[in-house]
Amino acid sequence: MKACRFDAILPGSGYRIDRDKCTSCGECVNSCYYGALVRYGREKTSEEVFEEVLKDKMFYDYSGGGVTVSGGEPLLYPEFVFELFSLCKKSGINTCIETCGFVSPSAFELVFPVTDYFYFDLKLINPTLHMKCTGCNNELIHKNARYIVQRGANVLFRQPLIPQCNDTDDNIRETAKFISGFGRDIALELMPFHRAGKTKYEALDMTYPTKDLKPMTEEQIMAVRDKYLNYGVSCSISK
Repeated sequence: MKACRFDAILPGSGYRIDRDKCTSCGECVNSCYYGALVRYGREKTSEEVFEEVLKDKMFYDYSGGGVTVSGGEPLLYPEFVFELFSLCKKSGINTCIETCGFVSPSAFELVFPVTDYFYFDLKLINPTLHMKCTGCNNELIHKNARYIVQRGANVLFRQPLIPQCNDTDDNIRETAKFISGFGRDIALELMPFHRAGKTKYEALDMTYPTKDLKPMTEEQIMAVRDKYLNYGVSCSISK
């Protein structure tokens, strides 16, 4: 309690952090004798991250794999990604970005020359439903998708498959139409909803918003995949 300058540590039993006051400064973690508090993540320069990457270069060379930046959304920090990927390319290491696409087009323009692969989310095609389920419009997402495809990027579209949200016939049809409209053989990977994030919400003292949502059965997932295949879209399921 004494270590916190913001009076965010509460006395008594149970969960003892006032999230409204907490600034995530980390002083309570440094002062916790028992190691009960853990702070995840550290700030590093692109050069420091690249030093970690180089430790696995033998594996990359043997497997043909490379480095993937994920998130959150990595393209909120395009300069960092550009610096890291530039170092990777100089060392012959393949590069990949996982993105939701909801970033400035200038971010894609910056990293494009040093990026070998893009994993690009397509959650919902209908703009009204996209706004309802994600809180943002998808116009910018579609614009960026068109940009990287038209520039000849190696891209895999991915769809988090959420029951009662984007597993409808309408969304499947419209997503297939969007992908087929590029005139290239671009694949789609389905990523079925699961509950793996539940413990993370609990650790952060956050309400798990999908506690009543049940994962789809294997038969239901396969049925969605088959619908995409029938529309002529090469579709797989993430395992």
